[in-house]
Amino acid sequence: VSFKEDQEAPRSRECRSRSSRKAQEAFVSTAKNLGIHLDSSLTFSPQVDKLKVKCLHSLRKLAKMKSLLSQKQMQQLMQAVVISSLDYCNSLYYGTHSRN
Repeated sequence: VSFKEDQEAPRSRECRSRSSRKAQEAFVSTAKNLGIHLDSSLTFSPQVDKLKVKCLHSLRKLAKMKSLLSQKQMQQLMQAVVISSLDYCNSLYYGTHSRN
């Protein structure tokens, strides 16, 4: 098959999909992997911010149930919900800056 100078040979499907993927790539400020939010400088600031919001939200929900539960039940719920969130991947936080 011959083509004129101004015509381009048709690309294979694989080549087209590879070039379209490259065109869609973009840099993002944070990324989430296994529930951990990372930024480009690995400061864990986005992770700490998200974790604070999540824990405060959980504590507000637990506070609404305070009158319905005993102190022991409340403690168990807090350990199950809040402390498990803080404990998840806690080894990643070792050695990070204390300002977070």
